[in-house]
This record gives sequence, C-alpha cells and structure tokens, in this order.
Amino acid sequence: MEIVAAKELDEVVGVVERARNEGRRLRAVGSGHSYSDIALSDGYLVSVDAMDQLIDVDRDAALVRVQAGIKLGELNRALDRHGLAMPSLGEIDKQTLAGAVATDTHGSGLRQGSLSDRVASLELVRADGTVDELDGDSLRAARIALGSLGVVTAVTLRCVPAFTLRHSERPVDLDDALASIGELGRHDHPGLLVFPYARRAVVIERDRVEGRPSPPPAARAWVEDILLKNHVVGLTSRLAGRVPAATPALTRALVRFARPSTRVDSSRKVFTGEVRFPVTSAEWGLPLESAAPAIEAVVSLFERERYPVAMPVLCRFGAPSDSYLSTAFERQTLYLEVLSHTSADADPMIAGVEGALGAFGARPHWAKRFGATAADLAPLYPAWDRFASERARLDPDGLFTNAWTERVLGASGAPDGEAA
Repeated sequence: MEIVAAKELDEVVGVVERARNEGRRLRAVGSGHSYSDIALSDGYLVSVDAMDQLIDVDRDAALVRVQAGIKLGELNRALDRHGLAMPSLGEIDKQTLAGAVATDTHGSGLRQGSLSDRVASLELVRADGTVDELDGDSLRAARIALGSLGVVTAVTLRCVPAFTLRHSERPVDLDDALASIGELGRHDHPGLLVFPYARRAVVIERDRVEGRPSPPPAARAWVEDILLKNHVVGLTSRLAGRVPAATPALTRALVRFARPSTRVDSSRKVFTGEVRFPVTSAEWGLPLESAAPAIEAVVSLFERERYPVAMPVLCRFGAPSDSYLSTAFERQTLYLEVLSHTSADADPMIAGVEGALGAFGARPHWAKRFGATAADLAPLYPAWDRFASERARLDPDGLFTNAWTERVLGASGAPDGEAA
C-alpha cells in the first residue's frame, strides 16, 4: 500500500491517473474515525487532510465552499466567524468533511436531514482523472457514496444563520419514555438515552431560542462533560467489560448520576462533545413508527443475553432524505446506536442487535460496525440500482473498490447486490 497526502487538486488527479495506469486500486481516507475497514486499500490510499481551506463564503445566500479535507470542528468554528452554522451536527467533530458526508453522518431532528443533505454540489475526481462538479440527480448518488465514485476534493454547503440552543436533560422511567416517544418530535433536536438493565432513560430536548448563548460556568461544565460523561461513564463501562456479571449493577449505579439539567449555548457547542475513552459503535436507521417496539426489542435482548455493556443505547431522529444510500431515504427515521467500551467483546452485541432490528427494516450506519452484505442491503434501499448505475458510469473498472465495497456494495455497477 502506498499513502499519498495530497495538498492540491492536481496531486489528487495525478495519483488517480497513476493508479489507473498501473492497474492498482485506490481509496480515499479521512480522519480514521470509522469503526470499519471502509477505507483500507491494497493499492493507493489518498488523504486530502491538507486540503482544508475555506474557499468562499456567500453570507447572504448562506452558501459556503470548502475543501474536502477540513475537519468538522474547524469548519464549525469558521462558519461561526462568519455568522453561520450547520443546522444539525453529530456529537463528534474530528472527522473530515468528505468522510462525514460520504458516510451519512447526522445529528438529530425530524425537521433536519444529515450533513449530506446540506451538500449543494461537490467536486469529484473520477476514475479517468477528469474533475466533475456534481449536482442534480448525480448528486443524489455522490453525496453518500462511501468513496466508491471517486475522490471528493471540494464541497458547497447550504448553511443557516448562527443560532442558540437550549439543551435540557431529564431522567424518566423507560416505560414513560416509550409511551411518549411521539411527543419528542415537537422538539428541534431530540434524543433519548436508554439504560436497558435499569429500564430507565434520559430524555434530551434541544430547541432553538432567541438571544445570545449563556454557557454554564467552567466548573459546572467540567463536572458534567468531563467528570460524569467521560470519567464516570468510561470507568463504569470499562469495569463492565472486565467483570461482565457486574454489568446490571453497574448500569443501575450509573443511572443514579443522571439529574435534570439545562444549558443555553451556541449550537455548535451544544451539538458536539468529546468521548475520552475507547468505544466500539454500531447504529441502524429504522422507520420512525417502529421506534417504541424496536427499542423494547433491544432492551429485551440485553436483558436476555446479558451483554457486558453498561453504556446507554443512544436514540436520535432524522428527516427523510433523497440521497440514494441514505439510511433515512424517503422515511422519517429513528437512529438507534449501541456503544461498548473496547474492554468488552462487542461482536455478540452487534450481531444480536442487528438480528433483532432486521424485522423493522433496519439500515446500518455505513461508517460503523455491521454484518450485512450487499445481498442483504439491496432490498432495503429503493434506489439501490440507481446508485449502482451511477457507480458503473463513474467507475466502470472498479478503481475505487476494496474488500469492504465488494462485501457491502457488490462489484462496481453490479445490480441487486451481486457480489464480485
């Protein structure tokens, strides 16, 4: 494998042409945040991390042109300096923009799509070395392309004026949370933390408010964000991995730390945070109407199988998307994520949850852990063949393939999930 750190567009074009002429394969790599082998390559591995500049800002139209290697955290800070923001964000901001867009990174909110849905156009280096600016129908395939259509080098984003969020948390009984889960949709950016062994939940309500941010004092923020959500949760989760029989008791102890809380701050600071301990993650998108029974099925699975996992199940919500490979394609979506400290073997939990959610038409998060293959996935995506056709047009010889794409997407251009 040869790693190329490109600093400009011509260098990306050059390595793509070199790989094609040598008959080698090529994959683009971002920050390495993915929990899978999506970016591994037996040929060339191309990083655009150094291509991280803000190219143009149209504040009146709320359009921003950026190079694809910019990290989300730096993008958010740059937007803030121009009085702009992304309307929704995931918790982690260490990913490159290109990687986050390509894998359908999302936040929460039934009126908000994923980061990919904010892409107005993108610059793509194709397998033949030509550079295209994609929009329209081609963009519906290219926004969430998993690195399989080419190397993305620049992106135009549709932003919004910067805004303030009020974030509230309150612990409740799980039965009460499930009975009222439909009411969460009235909040701008809702969420739910579910603790299976305790049958408790923490309801998260985030709403846009007028006025300037009024962040909590530094000491309180450290206690909530670092001491409790990192040190305490991290220690409890690590102990569960090392002493599996203690996991239910550890979970019940962890829930006792949950207290009602409220803060008002800039959107980027409310949306994003840090996880300072090593985790493994898997997530699926489900039809919103399946939310309560799907959560109950996962809780029952934990109670039955006794997985050594004390971390809560994270539930978020998403608006329908028109991107062909979006987990929220043409449906309101519940995102259900399971996380495990790396001290525990997460494989049985991930396989078990994937099996339990299969009955609900679950679509896996592309950048996280899952076992489904192309044959399993194709029936779940109504636009699968449309994406395959665009893939065959842009990469007919499979230059941008690897073992992951062959397993998950099939051969380049193969319809109906056919393998290579």
